[in-house]
Amino acid sequence: MASFGFYCDLVCSIPIYLITGVICKIYPSLRISKVLRICEIVTMFKFLRIKKFLKYLGHTTELIRHYYYSRRSLKYLLVSLLALHWSTCMYISISEWFYYFNHDNEYPIPSLSTRNALLYDYLSIYCQSLHKVSSYLLGVSIVTGFRRTVYFQITEPRELTCFLIFSPIGYIFCNLLLVLVLQMIISMNSSEIKYNEILSQVNCYMSHKDLPNNMKERILSYYDYRFQKKYFRESTIMAMLSETLRRDINLHSCRTLIDSVPLLKDLPSEIISEVVHHLRHEVFLYNDIIVKAGAIGDCMYFISNGTVAVSTPTGKEICHLQDGAYFGEIALISKDQKRVANVVAIEICEIYRLDRRNFRNCFPTNSVFYKKIEQIAQERMEKTVLLEELHKKYVLERTTKHKAEEAQNIDIF
Repeated sequence: MASFGFYCDLVCSIPIYLITGVICKIYPSLRISKVLRICEIVTMFKFLRIKKFLKYLGHTTELIRHYYYSRRSLKYLLVSLLALHWSTCMYISISEWFYYFNHDNEYPIPSLSTRNALLYDYLSIYCQSLHKVSSYLLGVSIVTGFRRTVYFQITEPRELTCFLIFSPIGYIFCNLLLVLVLQMIISMNSSEIKYNEILSQVNCYMSHKDLPNNMKERILSYYDYRFQKKYFRESTIMAMLSETLRRDINLHSCRTLIDSVPLLKDLPSEIISEVVHHLRHEVFLYNDIIVKAGAIGDCMYFISNGTVAVSTPTGKEICHLQDGAYFGEIALISKDQKRVANVVAIEICEIYRLDRRNFRNCFPTNSVFYKKIEQIAQERMEKTVLLEELHKKYVLERTTKHKAEEAQNIDIF
C-alpha cells in the first residue's frame, strides 16, 4: 500500500500552473475559475516532505566520507538555500493570492495568464521575489544607509503580510544557523581547547611545586610531542572498541616499526599481531636514561623513532641505535639478569616496550625465534663485557701511567 509521502508527491507533481496557462492560451476570454486557482495551493504540500528531504540530504552528504565537518557545512548550506527558495516561492504565492482576491482576473506580476503565457521568462520574477524575500529574512528592509536609519514605508497589505511572516522566520532561522555554525567551530577545535586547558593545569601544578625551569621545559616538551597540541584519552577510546579493532589499530600503528625491524619482519602475521598487542608505547626526552647498567631488567625495547646512545657501565660508548633497532633483549632470556649497558636518549624518542612475561607467552623456549633472540643476546653481552674489560684495562693503564709521571716529577723537584 502506498504511503502518505507517495500521495503527497503525486499531488504536488500535478502541473497546476501549466494547466492554468494552457487554458488561458486556448480561451483568452475565459475567466479562470476560483476552484482552479485555489488548486494551486496543493503545490505547498511539498512542505510536508521536509523531514524526508532532510533524511535524503543527510544520505547525500554522507557520500563525502572522512570529512565530517565538510558534510555538516554542506548540509547547512543546502538547507539554507532550500529555506530561501521556499520562502521565495511562498512570497510569489502570497502575492498572487492577495491580488487575486482583489482583482478577479489578473495577477500582480506577469503570469501564465498573459498573452505570452508559455514564453514568459519566470526567472526575472523569481529573482525579484528572491531579492525582496532576502531583504525581509535578513532584516535589511527596515534599517539601511550609512550613519542614518531609513524606514521603508510598507503600506500595501500584501507587503505588510509578507513582512510579518518572513521577518520572524528569518530572525529565528539566522540565529539558529549561527548557533549551529558556532557549535561546529567549537567542536572542530575541541581537542585544541582541551589541550590548552590541560596545559594550563600543568602550568599551575608546576608553579605550585616550584619546579626548576629546566624541568618545566622538559614537561612541556613531553606534552607537546606526546599530544601534538590536540588532547585525547587514548585509553578511553581504545576501551570502547572491540578486541579485534584494538588489535587492528595497534597493528597499523606499529606497521612502520615492524617493517623496519628485521627481527620481526619475517614472523607469521598471527605472531606479529600477538606481539604488537603486548607492546607498550613510551616517549623519552633528550638525555633521559632508558636503561641503567646494573639494574634488574624485565623487558626489551624497540625504537620506533629517535636515536639512543649505548655505553658500558664505565662510560665507554659502544654505538648509536636508530629507527628499527632494539636493545635490552638479554633481560628476556635470563630472569633477574642485570643490565650490562647504559642506554640514553640523545633526542626525543618513541619506543615500544615488550615485557618478559608477554615475550614468554608469545615465544616458547623451544621456538626458533627464542633461540635466535638468545643467540643475539649472548653475542651482545659478550661484546659488551669485552669492551668493558678493554676499557677498564685502558683506564687502569692510563691511571698508572699518570701516577708514574707525577712521581717522576716529584723526584725531579
